[in-house]
Amino acid sequence: MDMKVGKILVTSFFPRHVGGLQSHVDLLVSCLEGKGLNVSHFQRLPPKLSFYRKAVLFLQNGLKRERALLHLYVEEMDKFLKSISPLMRNVELIHCHDVFAVFCLRNVSLPLVLTVHGPLSLEHRMMGWKDEKSLEKLRIIESEAYRRANAIIAVDTGQKDYVVKDFQISEDKIHVIRNAVDFQKILKLSQSENCLSSMATNLAPFALVPRRLVAKNGVAVAIKAMRFLKDIDLKLVIAGDGPERRQLVSLVKMLGLEDRVVFLGMIQHEAIFPLLRDAHMVIIPSVPVSGVVEATSIAALEAMALGKIVIASNIGGLREVVNDGVDGFLFEPGNEKALAEIMRNCFLNQTLRVEIGERARAKILSSYDISPWISAILNVYNGVIQ
Repeated sequence: MDMKVGKILVTSFFPRHVGGLQSHVDLLVSCLEGKGLNVSHFQRLPPKLSFYRKAVLFLQNGLKRERALLHLYVEEMDKFLKSISPLMRNVELIHCHDVFAVFCLRNVSLPLVLTVHGPLSLEHRMMGWKDEKSLEKLRIIESEAYRRANAIIAVDTGQKDYVVKDFQISEDKIHVIRNAVDFQKILKLSQSENCLSSMATNLAPFALVPRRLVAKNGVAVAIKAMRFLKDIDLKLVIAGDGPERRQLVSLVKMLGLEDRVVFLGMIQHEAIFPLLRDAHMVIIPSVPVSGVVEATSIAALEAMALGKIVIASNIGGLREVVNDGVDGFLFEPGNEKALAEIMRNCFLNQTLRVEIGERARAKILSSYDISPWISAILNVYNGVIQ
């Protein structure tokens, strides 16, 4: 392909955890550099505020926490973009992975590409935001960002539908490019040994839940499913941390599952692969919360790349990835009994695990490889700089 774009600036804003968004951007930068492009990647991390600064923010925003946070988001992004503005002089295109960056790039004439990983205002409502003025301001920021972007990449059809239906953005500027994974890198990392792989040997056999502990990831569903599996020798290993950890630990105790459920806490992305390798199955039990529906799960793709059975909720981007009964299994969101039944069947049937796993790996190689993924993104870039 004739690549017309030369130097690219990639910006991103991550929460304080390692997750699918960071994996996505890291892979994007690596693939672009592998194509010989000059890429500058800038990641804005949440600021550390003094007590005085917090007090001023609260006073400026009528003692409303959510309004103060929104004020901070925009102010800090403005500062961040001004700090890197000298580096934009020779850039041909900016690719943003958060709406705040596009919103704040109002005085930049460069082509802007925005990848939509999730519905911003709905995600904040899910996180407990209740101030309607703040939520409405978030929607305004989203709307302006979607209109300002020259092209929008949606990681699944659900994100495209959200942008089109909720913000009346033309379908012509939206490109659905599903997440991808680097198969060779995953294979190499899965063969490494670390303290987690040693731990996995002691825990085996186990089902792995590689999920951040937030409501939409439905980890409680997987824990409750274990109530119905006390007669088989299978543990549930949860790799991830988050605000719901305390209540999930309490749920495990309440159900008397302390010897069956293991919390590993936060795990760096590259350390997860030996766990994926050794797991009997991988559970992605997402549930819809406040209108937020799971996009394509990178963890699911990585597990499938290693030939593992993925058992996922029949929801959003997950049902675009998993063909039920062919290369994985789907269950209705929140139905722990249905999940337990599938887990039991997979645990007891090694032939099934192998056959489904082989088809899962074949799907990743044919449909979710990085080569067509990065080519599609480069086509979007070339389209907006013409």
